[in-house]
Amino acid sequence: MSDFNPIYNTGNEDEVTNNDTFDFAMPDIPEPTQEEKVELKDKDAVGFKFGFIGAGQGGGKLAETFSSIGYARVGVINTADQDLATLNVKNKLKFGEQQGAGKNRSIAKQAFLDNKEDVVDFIKDSVGTDIDRIFVTIGAGGGTGAGVSSELVKTVHQYQQTVKSTSPYVGLILALPKLSEGKKVSQNAYETLKEACELVEQKIVSPLIILDNEKINNLYPKLSVNKFWQVANANICSLFHLFNNIITKNSQYSTFIQMILEQFLILESWFLVPQISMILKVNLPSLKL
Repeated sequence: MSDFNPIYNTGNEDEVTNNDTFDFAMPDIPEPTQEEKVELKDKDAVGFKFGFIGAGQGGGKLAETFSSIGYARVGVINTADQDLATLNVKNKLKFGEQQGAGKNRSIAKQAFLDNKEDVVDFIKDSVGTDIDRIFVTIGAGGGTGAGVSSELVKTVHQYQQTVKSTSPYVGLILALPKLSEGKKVSQNAYETLKEACELVEQKIVSPLIILDNEKINNLYPKLSVNKFWQVANANICSLFHLFNNIITKNSQYSTFIQMILEQFLILESWFLVPQISMILKVNLPSLKL
């Protein structure tokens, strides 16, 4: 056997002829693909870049309302394909193997934990990284939304820290059920609201916005079911957008309203919406309402 090494040109050189060639074919190495950045731009001029992640049927409808107003950073998750199909929202995620949670919060929570990585990717795709604050919208009496509420808020909180959002807090909008929806739904709402208050105490949630649909039902007792939820959701979403939009206008009130919203983003606060009007109970040292 020859001792000649063609790589290092050592060994018996007499055995090398001019016909000895070494052709090393380099494999084609694809260039790394650069992730395309999709700019998410709200329809109207707004003071702050808010994102909205709705969970469950009730939370999904709230998020859909924000999307219809013109907010671009919106996504909806659910355990039921049927509920997702009714929503006119671009970004939707079905998680879990089951179809719906059947008002069982524990089923939805476990499905969420089993698919948490997919949810994180979905949040990024839905709201992007250029964000001031994300709001989680929940129907407190259901199975899916109520079941994932606490874990979803914590996940969104971690995501905001990762992308270095302007606010350290996560907003949470909870819609309380009507009394006519039954004892199980009321129990779910109680447990969900209790968890939400704990998240406020842990300085993860602010603001906590509570929609009392029973009070709204008393104001509009003759509304059909479909019409009722449209009216109830429009109460908070349109008012919310009004303040976020008006601070971009030149007026004698815009500076004051901007100050309120800036405090709203930075400091701990919670809002209760029992009727059409918004009643503020705010822990803001610089404001006395």
